[in-house]
Amino acid sequence: MRTPSPFATALLLGLPLMLAACQTSAVDPHTAAAVPEMHATQIGPVGARASAPLLNTQGAQIGSATLTEGPRGVLIQIEVNPGALTPGVHGLHLHMVGTCSDTAAGFMASGAHVGHGDGAGHGFLSTDGPEAGDLTNLFVPEAGPARAEIFTTLVTLDSTHVAARAPLLDADGSVLIVHANADDYASQPIGNAGPRVACGVIRAG
Repeated sequence: MRTPSPFATALLLGLPLMLAACQTSAVDPHTAAAVPEMHATQIGPVGARASAPLLNTQGAQIGSATLTEGPRGVLIQIEVNPGALTPGVHGLHLHMVGTCSDTAAGFMASGAHVGHGDGAGHGFLSTDGPEAGDLTNLFVPEAGPARAEIFTTLVTLDSTHVAARAPLLDADGSVLIVHANADDYASQPIGNAGPRVACGVIRAG
């Protein structure tokens, strides 16, 4: 009887382990079909939409905003009627309470910025910012409507937090606020943006 070579012996001993490894790594087609492939950062109800009619401090509608959920954030499209705001740069923020009812008081009932108190400071240029409700400034021209498209990865059109993104459609809602002055993106707590001059309650649909 011939004695197996050392190579053949190693191969025979290793064969059961190789077969076991193949069995554990094999994909059951029935199980795999039930688990759709998803990008690791693709979160939120993609395609969801919301709108926000913008009111001035007299309660008149001066423009509107449309919000659309993307795979990794929310696109905000804004249009303000000609002459409705003073020309120049205006701070723009998302605030945490969905009401614009106190027009005479300057929309203070809408509370602080979305995400305020979650540990971040205000402003894109702040060492501990930005907050979830921080947006880039809105430029209003001398003539014609003001239009802007802003994308933020900090919020979601959902009713609860989605990963680190703060919800805009939670139980107490949220609003889009336009301020009288430019946001300097660093000063606390609102970037020296001044009074609230326009407000829009964000509603689904």
